[in-house]
Amino acid sequence: EEEEEEEEEEEVETVDVEELENVVKACTSGTRKVFQYIHEIVTALAGVIEYQEMALKMFLQAALCADALEVSEESVSYEFFVQAFTLYEEVADTKTQLRLLPLMIGTVQKTCGFGQDNYETLCTKVTQYAARLLKKPDQCKMVYSCSHLFWDDVTDLPKKPQKIDSSSGSSTLAGLTGGGGDKTDVFGDGKRSLECLQKSLRIADACVASSSHVSLFIEILNRYIFFFDKGCEKVTAQYVSGLIALINEHLGQMDEDFDPNIKTNLEAFYKSTIEHVKAKAKLNPEKYADIDL
Repeated sequence: EEEEEEEEEEEVETVDVEELENVVKACTSGTRKVFQYIHEIVTALAGVIEYQEMALKMFLQAALCADALEVSEESVSYEFFVQAFTLYEEVADTKTQLRLLPLMIGTVQKTCGFGQDNYETLCTKVTQYAARLLKKPDQCKMVYSCSHLFWDDVTDLPKKPQKIDSSSGSSTLAGLTGGGGDKTDVFGDGKRSLECLQKSLRIADACVASSSHVSLFIEILNRYIFFFDKGCEKVTAQYVSGLIALINEHLGQMDEDFDPNIKTNLEAFYKSTIEHVKAKAKLNPEKYADIDL
């Protein structure tokens, strides 16, 4: 009798598993059809010039939803990103580009289901868009914003399931061609983040004529401090100290002809940044010992 009862339990468990698998397949198939329908609707909307910006935002939102639901692995979410990027490239107005780019950067950063190759392709593409903006100050701000794509603050944000391995020395610079990679529990490429920061610093240095370079330097300094504080090994105390010295030099070179209101705001911004570093140093004196204030 005991053997018969065990056989009956095994049969019940088998049936339950089969039913569960069927339900999962049905749900996955149904969800994919929903996203196909969304793709058709938004594509039609994108065909109307007046609604292209709205369509781009919808593609990004759909990409984020598909990523969260892990529909058909990465292909559905990736396709929505491709469509959004294609629309962005058709936008001729620089003000619209500047309005859309932060949204694109933020959406890519929020994804958590891509493998290494696909995620790095999206990051690289967005960073290229940032570097192609018309005005140098806008380029600078968007490029240093892209530094966060390559390094997550794992203490404050959920872990991404992908990893970008800086030791490989390679990156996907081709177009949006797909191809996923292995998924892991750690994400971070300090080398790429540092490259973005250094590039933004070079762009800021070219903004001397517009007198916005000092403000940009201070903004970039705040990014350096962030990555240094979060343990990005590529952003060292030497980089932070060098940038502080550079800002001190430029603030000292401001003559009497410089707008006093702008100068006052810059000095206040810089002072609050330095005070922030000092506060961090009090909490962790060993870590900040090599930073020359």
